[in-house]
Amino acid sequence: TSITIPENVTSIGEYAFYYCTGLTEITIPVSVASIGSNAFNRCMAITDIVIPDSVTSIGSNAFLGCIGLTDLVIPDSVTTLGYGIFSECTLLKEITLPKNITVIPQEIPGTMLGQINQMMALAGGGKRELLARRSYSHRCPRSSPSAQ
Repeated sequence: TSITIPENVTSIGEYAFYYCTGLTEITIPVSVASIGSNAFNRCMAITDIVIPDSVTSIGSNAFLGCIGLTDLVIPDSVTTLGYGIFSECTLLKEITLPKNITVIPQEIPGTMLGQINQMMALAGGGKRELLARRSYSHRCPRSSPSAQ
């Protein structure tokens, strides 16, 4: 399943695509400024998410359980990352964090946590904060277990 979020949407709400296991592609327009908590939680079939430069915050658990993701680029416009956004992303091997990040995710898979802690220490650290907004929601069909 492929979804294009309408151009007039300014934020992706909490649980907007929660457990959309059949979602393979999503197009996020440049009008979006925030991605809410759990927005893509358990979207297991997504292999790539392009976050536009307009996004400034990503809520907690936004990508939790997105087991198809192998790399993710968080644009420099993002200053706030909620906790657990990369939890259970077992294939995630590379995360590009913004240079101006002011909030650090609390859960990073595998050895990436040590690498990020080193990068943040060199950059002067940052404060932890949780930010999420409710707005765009979409009900999508879940793929059946036999289809996976």
